[in-house]
Amino acid sequence: MSPTAAGVYGLAGTVLFTIALITFAESYPGYSHATKAVSELGAIGAPHGMAWNIIGFILPGLLLAFHGWGLGRVTQSPLVSVLLAISGLAFASTSIPADMSDMNARTSQIHIAASLAVFAAWLIGALYLGYARSGIQSQLARWAIGLAILAAAIRFSGLLFPGTGQRLAFTVHFLWVAASSVALVLGKPSDPE
Repeated sequence: MSPTAAGVYGLAGTVLFTIALITFAESYPGYSHATKAVSELGAIGAPHGMAWNIIGFILPGLLLAFHGWGLGRVTQSPLVSVLLAISGLAFASTSIPADMSDMNARTSQIHIAASLAVFAAWLIGALYLGYARSGIQSQLARWAIGLAILAAAIRFSGLLFPGTGQRLAFTVHFLWVAASSVALVLGKPSDPE
């Protein structure tokens, strides 16, 4: 996969997720970004839930998987390819709708597990990229890791509404995807070691 293609996939996933989030939230009566989880847009019983799960989770997740796979290939990091592709596929798997009235329901548990896999696979891949490689992609990964830790600390501190804290985490993730994608499109991959 070419660096440009990997970058385009990442930018497309970022733009699609952002537009879908804004659009579907507007069409959900009473939905608040400050207090509601993104998962509620596709939860069991949500208006347009199936459409959100396809447009907001599956398609961006697949684009993120292609971006991650390509980024790893460009940086000659097979581990990064696998981990970031898994992160994207896990993102797509969050399309399994949660039952917001029963978080112990099987679909809710699968949804939560997929959400955790998104973060875990991304974090390990970003750590490897950030500290075992050099160049701009390595620098971007280190910045993203630092911001992700800060976002997690703020999210779990109770200083923000839960929805706001989650949006902060999504912002960090998608800013990293966008920044790494722009670098790929501009032809600035990490220097393989």
